[in-house]
Amino acid sequence: MRIPVYRAEGRVSTDMPGRPIRARRSVGREAEQELAKAAPAKAALAAIGEYAETRYKMETKNNLDNALLDAQEALRERREELSKSDLYGSVLDGDDPIWTRETGKLQRELSDRVGSDRYAQQQFQSQFRQLEIQNRFALRGDIDRRVEVASLQNRERKLTDVENQIAGGQDLSVISMALQGVVNDTQKMAQIKAGDLSSLTKQQYAMIYNGTVRALTNYADSATSGVLAIDEMRRALRDSLPSDFYGPEKEEKPVGEEALSSSGGAYVYGLMKMLSPEDQAKMLKAVGGLQTFFEGPTIAEQKAQDLSEIYRSELSSSISVYADNLPTQTLSEETIIKLETDVASILPNIEPEKGAKMVEDLNDLKQLNSLKIGLGREATLKNIDAYVDFYAKGVQGRGGEGIDTKFEEKALKMAVDLRDAITTQLDVKGDAIAFAQANKMDTVNIEPVDLSIEAINTGQSGLEKRIEAGKKIKDLNGLNYTPILSKDDADKMIQAIEGVEASDAAAYLQQMKLFLAPMDRAFLFESLRRKGLSKEYVQAMYIDDLKIAGDLITTKDLDLEELKKGLPSIKTSGSTGVTQTLNNLPLFEDYAAAYVAGGDGAASIKLLNEQRDMAEKLAFYYVKTQDMEVGDAVEKAVESIFPGDVLVGRNENLIVPKGFKSENVSTALQTLVKPNVLDQFDIVPLSDPRYEGFQNLAVSQQALINNGKWINNGTGDGVILHYNLEGTFIPVLIGDGTQAFELMFKDLENMDLLALMANKEKLTPKQVRENFAIGYKSRPTQYTGTGTLIVEPTQTEMPGLGDLDAEAKKRIDEAQQQYFQQ
Repeated sequence: MRIPVYRAEGRVSTDMPGRPIRARRSVGREAEQELAKAAPAKAALAAIGEYAETRYKMETKNNLDNALLDAQEALRERREELSKSDLYGSVLDGDDPIWTRETGKLQRELSDRVGSDRYAQQQFQSQFRQLEIQNRFALRGDIDRRVEVASLQNRERKLTDVENQIAGGQDLSVISMALQGVVNDTQKMAQIKAGDLSSLTKQQYAMIYNGTVRALTNYADSATSGVLAIDEMRRALRDSLPSDFYGPEKEEKPVGEEALSSSGGAYVYGLMKMLSPEDQAKMLKAVGGLQTFFEGPTIAEQKAQDLSEIYRSELSSSISVYADNLPTQTLSEETIIKLETDVASILPNIEPEKGAKMVEDLNDLKQLNSLKIGLGREATLKNIDAYVDFYAKGVQGRGGEGIDTKFEEKALKMAVDLRDAITTQLDVKGDAIAFAQANKMDTVNIEPVDLSIEAINTGQSGLEKRIEAGKKIKDLNGLNYTPILSKDDADKMIQAIEGVEASDAAAYLQQMKLFLAPMDRAFLFESLRRKGLSKEYVQAMYIDDLKIAGDLITTKDLDLEELKKGLPSIKTSGSTGVTQTLNNLPLFEDYAAAYVAGGDGAASIKLLNEQRDMAEKLAFYYVKTQDMEVGDAVEKAVESIFPGDVLVGRNENLIVPKGFKSENVSTALQTLVKPNVLDQFDIVPLSDPRYEGFQNLAVSQQALINNGKWINNGTGDGVILHYNLEGTFIPVLIGDGTQAFELMFKDLENMDLLALMANKEKLTPKQVRENFAIGYKSRPTQYTGTGTLIVEPTQTEMPGLGDLDAEAKKRIDEAQQQYFQQ
């Protein structure tokens, strides 16, 4: 481009200043304008080039994808075809494998379709090799299965062929060569992993067994007497055993192989020696029985008496065993009918004396079974000793007085054995439910239970009926517990609970609490505890908080000493440690006092100690895993482990379980020891040589009003009124002295106290439950005219009060009542 040259010149001018200076025109602006005009054309050319390049790439990719898809489809179809080919030996193996040849050709054809793009070719070759390898390995598996099937078929043919040779042979030397071939084949197949050696050996043995059965059958069929031929074979095999195998009762001397009368017998004998003694006996029995049938009744009749004698002995033994087992089982009608049929079938073929003895034993068994059915229904722990004494005097219609016949001995033994069984099975550690069901205990109907959440939720668990049955068993036998679950029921439920994670177990127990009535679940939980459910699971059932219940179950497998490791001594020992903090907690002290007072002695103390140990471990668990303060951890653990409200007062020392309204219960209990209410009960005066001064009705009643104590009963579902004699608690009895003054929590929280205080009739706990547990109504609170709450005086506050007789105190109470109701 030519560069313009500018020259500056000067001259005198008359122009005024500020006039524009004229200069030569610039071509740069014109160039830019021309270029701007060409920009659209340039952009269009660039777009055309880019589109052409994109179209090329898309076409190349489409070619590649089509080629790979075709390759995948072609390889799969060809693999399926070759897997069914009869030439499977040449598909992947040999000098020119079919698969390799055809896949190479397919690869070349599809490569041409991909085009000349180098990148696309690389992608095709790589992915084709992967597809080919995948299909080749799959094809190899199909062919290997074909080879295995063919091997098994060939072996089956070989075994069948040798079995035919064994069945129709006459020379053991020839058979030995055939058997050796099978042995070699078995070992080779095991070496090349074509079969398990033990399975192959079993096939080999089965072949010999089947061939020998056929050979023995042919030998017996060809003999003049098949039965005699089988007997010869039996004696030959018997005599080949050690001489001390048989006892001195054998009737003939062994003669060994000399008992065989033909070369065919020797051949079969050699075959049978290859088998086990058990298979020899089974084979002789099967073939011999068939020959006996074929040869007609003459020989069968000669042997019938011997067979009948054997059967008679077995049948007599069965009758004796049934009689011995009567204490624990009862024979069904079907079993009795079968025994009668079996005895009748052999009577014509046995000696009359033995037949008569068998009939007598069967009749004794039938009568003993009838006695057992009746005794099983009626017998309880309360009356079983009386039944034993009854049978010890003999059975009417059997001999004279006392026990002088075999039947009477059996009857007495049955009663004694039943007493042992009922004592063991109705114990806490026994299986009372199963025993009652097996013996059809009178008035007790044992139905199945389904303790799944679905069944409990829909009311289909059957638990209520089972609890009622358990209560009947308890009442009939005077048990101190209520059986609910059989051992089988409990084992299944315990396995279901303990076999899952802690959180799942806690959730299951919480669901059970949700759907079961308070007393139902109390019975169920206690039954599971007796049957062996871990104490952590039992306690978790009483915890409302699902998280805390899961934490408690988690501690089941944790060791207390391990939990203490790593904690500072200030948290593990001394007055600031978890243990001492727990022991000093007022809630725990009150709970322990009420629990032990209302329990059943050592058992309550043991259970309290278990709960305390769980609370201690749970507190350590919170201190260590959640970094809680000792006081907070102990309080949380104690409140969780020891559920219920503790009522401690002048007349109360008890625990109200969760689920009951403790306020209602407390008010009801205070009302029941008021003079005008207590008088309605027929209380038995305290009779104890240690406290002769209390053996007076008025004195006893006043003692109960002043400091009598309501204490939990042994099952925890109610309370019993006790005399409090300086810390010694004696239960209050009513009526004839056989019944304690006991009331249930479910009745106390629903007591109509207004109606109870207005009652003038004599009462029993049963009448209170039926007539007044109809809906809670509180008694009126007694106030003076100035608004001061009246507190009833005690004897220590008003000397002489304890000397009033019942009638005087009754009049005073009625006067007060009328005054305050004005």
